[in-house]
Amino acid sequence: MRAALVLAAGLALSGCAATRGAGGGLDAEALAADFLTLAFRAEALEGGRAPPGGAPAPLTRWASPPGFALEGGTPEDRAEALRLLGRLETLTGLRFAEREGEGAALRIRFLDPEARRRDALRARDFRALRRLWAEDSGVFCLALGETDEAGALVRAEVLLKAEAGPARRRSCLAEELGQAMGLFNDAATRGPSVFDDDDRHAFWTAQDEALLRLLYDPRLTPGMSAEEAAPLVREIAKEAARRAAGGGRP
Repeated sequence: MRAALVLAAGLALSGCAATRGAGGGLDAEALAADFLTLAFRAEALEGGRAPPGGAPAPLTRWASPPGFALEGGTPEDRAEALRLLGRLETLTGLRFAEREGEGAALRIRFLDPEARRRDALRARDFRALRRLWAEDSGVFCLALGETDEAGALVRAEVLLKAEAGPARRRSCLAEELGQAMGLFNDAATRGPSVFDDDDRHAFWTAQDEALLRLLYDPRLTPGMSAEEAAPLVREIAKEAARRAAGGGRP
């Protein structure tokens, strides 16, 4: 039986840009290559940081819509989180319903320094990464996820520093929410992407939205290996590029 995984991604550092997302057409080859890099590797697995490029991981995504909870943040933070969740509903087909606190499978948490210290002390997973996030002034946000044995996400946290500036909080929220959907790697990409580790983009690009649609295509299933998925990924990427070239028509 395949073991459950605990994955981490998105240690956004102080060099992160504050540029807006990019639009434009899609390159099918770049989209497929980037998806295979981002969806089948994780920036860290339970036990420590991964090697450069990420640790190999099976396809990870939500099999059913997670209830979500928002903790802390400003009214503007809450409005932005709800806006992004609404966009994710369109991209993934999931429907998000708000739940109470720890009863939510997806928790979006804006924490001040004292709350971060308590979180790092009490956490049952990734305590070292949580401590780094709590104590290092240059690390702004973090996404964590836990899967079942089949590779479906059952729990995820998006952790953000409450005292970061508004633009930083917005860009971190976009990146970490995307990663909490299942794109748990941060790596060099061929297309413009918020998940590119050179931090040129702070908000979802057309490429990122295509990556999220691809992740939730029904032809893919949680637990797939990169080798199993690659032919399907390339075909789905070609379809996405044709739709983009045709103004959204199939």
